[in-house]
Amino acid sequence: VFAGHDLHHLSEMRNVTTLFLQVSDIADVASPSGIHKTHCLVQKLQDIVYGNEGSLNKFLVDDKGVLFLCVLGLPPLVH
Repeated sequence: VFAGHDLHHLSEMRNVTTLFLQVSDIADVASPSGIHKTHCLVQKLQDIVYGNEGSLNKFLVDDKGVLFLCVLGLPPLVH
């Protein structure tokens, strides 16, 4: 099935940094001001995370606020 393919990455143990960021001061994400605040926050977070060769993996909105999951050190980048 995998003839001719390098399988080294399937068994690789890798150290990664995981960042959970919860923002609870945005009262109503669906309101115009909440949308604007959330949009600005996402842009700033993307600039910071991508500038450090990371990945913004998840963006969730629930009754507790806004949650971001960022990961640094994923393939092909290493830190």
